[in-house]
Amino acid sequence: SAISGNCGLQASTLTTRAISHLHVTTDNYGKWFRKEVGAAAYLGIGMGTVLGACAYVASEGDFAFSVTIFVAQFVALWTAGCTGTLAPLLFSFIFRRDSGKWGGPLETAIQDIVGSFAMVVLSYHLLVLLGPTEIDPSDMCFVAEG
Repeated sequence: SAISGNCGLQASTLTTRAISHLHVTTDNYGKWFRKEVGAAAYLGIGMGTVLGACAYVASEGDFAFSVTIFVAQFVALWTAGCTGTLAPLLFSFIFRRDSGKWGGPLETAIQDIVGSFAMVVLSYHLLVLLGPTEIDPSDMCFVAEG
């Protein structure tokens, strides 16, 4: 989602800036990583709650659907925060490369893949697990005439 992409790029920008200003070094990168991942988790919980509540209202009280939207949004945001923070750390401290040049494309690709996975595959399995066993024919978007 666009929200997770924004979260990942903000985490990457903050981490790259912190590395360039020596706020993050090889001595304290673990503490920085935990803080950024914690912030992403809070953001995931907050946005997941808001969007899950919207999904609940929009679906006229479908709890399984709202939980699915919450979980998918949380997973997408949390992983975006992880990859956004981790990429500059890896490129700077492990590969000794310019994290500003190498991080963006990798993060964007990973966030798109994970976000799509969370929304489609994870959501499907959660709906199968939590949702109704049968679909009401009047609840379908398209009915083939036969």
